[in-house]
Amino acid sequence: EITTWEEMKRVMRQRFVPSHYQRELHSKLRKLTQGTKTVEEYFQEMEVMLLRANVIEDGEATMSRFLGGLNREIQDIVEMQNCVGLEAMLHKAVLAEQQLKRRSSTRSNIDQRRPPFNRDSKPFSPKPDTRPHDTNHDKNRSERTPPTRTREIKCFRCQGFGHYATDCRNKRVMILRDNGEIESEEEPEPEKETEPDEYEATPVAGRLLVARRILSTQLRTEQDEQRENLFHSRCLVQEKVCSLIIDGGSCTNVASEAMVEKLGLQTKKHPKPYQLQWLNETGEMSVKKQVVVPLSIGHYKDEILCDVLPMDAGHIILGRLWQSDRRVMHDGFTNRYTLLHEGRKTTLIPLSPQEVYEDQLQLAGKEVKPAKPKNFLAKQKQVKGSMNSNKPFLLFVFKDKLIGLTNHAPEIPSELAKLLQDFSDVFPEESPPGLPPVRGIEHQIDFVPGSALPNRPAYRTNPVETKELQRKVDELMEKGHIRESMSPCVVPVLLVPKKDGSWRMCVDCRAINNITVKYRHPIPRLDDMLDELHG
Repeated sequence: EITTWEEMKRVMRQRFVPSHYQRELHSKLRKLTQGTKTVEEYFQEMEVMLLRANVIEDGEATMSRFLGGLNREIQDIVEMQNCVGLEAMLHKAVLAEQQLKRRSSTRSNIDQRRPPFNRDSKPFSPKPDTRPHDTNHDKNRSERTPPTRTREIKCFRCQGFGHYATDCRNKRVMILRDNGEIESEEEPEPEKETEPDEYEATPVAGRLLVARRILSTQLRTEQDEQRENLFHSRCLVQEKVCSLIIDGGSCTNVASEAMVEKLGLQTKKHPKPYQLQWLNETGEMSVKKQVVVPLSIGHYKDEILCDVLPMDAGHIILGRLWQSDRRVMHDGFTNRYTLLHEGRKTTLIPLSPQEVYEDQLQLAGKEVKPAKPKNFLAKQKQVKGSMNSNKPFLLFVFKDKLIGLTNHAPEIPSELAKLLQDFSDVFPEESPPGLPPVRGIEHQIDFVPGSALPNRPAYRTNPVETKELQRKVDELMEKGHIRESMSPCVVPVLLVPKKDGSWRMCVDCRAINNITVKYRHPIPRLDDMLDELHG
């Protein structure tokens, strides 16, 4: 005996639904395409089949399914659009379909304007020449002009046969030597340009290797641009973080002697020793050693031959030699270096001035001082100076807030407490129930003659918002701020979330404002009144 609805559905499904029904539905859904249907018809059929097959999938999967079934012309147009959601993709596909229909109608109109081709029309035949011919003259002319064969024509540019030099398509340069030999400049076969992968090599994070003396440059606060800065970065050398500088004015690549000693890098004799004088204050120095530094910045890994010098600026300086060998391109505005290394297009990103300053402090062995928090509170002296300057200024006052900089729970001063106590009835914590007493000044709202009151239809809301809206209406009615009305004027009401998670009731009065006679003061909106009442 069947007692529940679920058992009834199960028995009916076993009796009337075949076992292969679901497989056929999934098969039809997988093979579904637009074909001769419109986009709307194709979308509706896909939705019906998804519901029948009880398919629950992600929105991106449904978008991919819908896009894959569209016709190729519409699919190519929709793929170039940025669609957020299935509805947006449907709208784009409908617009693409209408655009293709307009193109086809324009093409058919052009074809109709052309005159039809008549297959039965006779071909054009030239009229026979009835003038008398001199057979002897033609015979003599044919004897004077020998027959010219195409293969006997020689080109003086490429030394080929079958065409003249003016019609030669060979753009190679032919060089005739004194001994009669002919050399041709071979055209290099164009290489297929493949777009290299692009990577951005950001500076390595971590504390620097050794401590050195700080540079003489000072930090410019709140300045992140690279206009007056050299390229500073960090790299890894044997898993140790080292400072890196790229300087186009340096004629060589330089590695710090302290870094080489601490990391134990293998050095070799310099093939051409020379003297230097500008890297530190010890006078002239003899450059006698070289070292191969294996460094890495992100995906960029390289081994660079550097001269070993005792320097204080940093650990590694890459100069003109590295820029020339790696064909480096420098963007002067962003201060970035781009190079093609091992088939990868890599962009080296510099450190910000703040990070450079912190690295210099680490090199000098000093601690990085934390940035002081910003204080936007104005002193009394500053406010008085602004008022005495007779210039317009803005003063932001914290309402119902007492801000203290020392105590977490400050006490209200006695003068302010006495003032609040004297006017406690003016600023109550809660608004009193009921409306204020009737005043001597009355006001009425006049509408534009002949205008109709807005009467908007009811709209759907979820149960949570409906319950919250009913609670707010009941609360306003209990306080006497509003009352029931039989007026046909109906405007929408919506709930807007506040920062603290509560709800604010807002009334859309724009339809009323459009038919209201404009007086000096506009109609106050309910949300503004609620703000004044601390709503």
